[in-house]
Amino acid sequence: LFAALSSARRGARHVQVVSNDHMRDHHWRMVGNRAFLKWQGRHMTRVSIWSETSDVENCKVTLTPPDLYSMQAQVSDDACAWHFPVPFVPSRAQQLSSGRPLPRKEIESAECHWLAAWR
Repeated sequence: LFAALSSARRGARHVQVVSNDHMRDHHWRMVGNRAFLKWQGRHMTRVSIWSETSDVENCKVTLTPPDLYSMQAQVSDDACAWHFPVPFVPSRAQQLSSGRPLPRKEIESAECHWLAAWR
């Protein structure tokens, strides 16, 4: 983490940290600093190592870089429009009537459409 922050300070623009650590201790020490969460969302690449067999030599590594854009509500540069991510999942009423309410993680990882509200 220190090396990534130091590189960014020296002008490296697209520094990535490859880790599955959510760095909660860093976040808590900053007393809930949202800037750290923003940085983490843009610069943390997740890694998964897996194998279909128990043979260690046939392990596969998958790197999952961060999304190209933030999945949070955003305002346009001219402040005339807001964009809201809307998960593409059945409505809460449809979930309840089907007897299968979706877990929060499934909703958060769902594909999103964007709703634009103009001022």
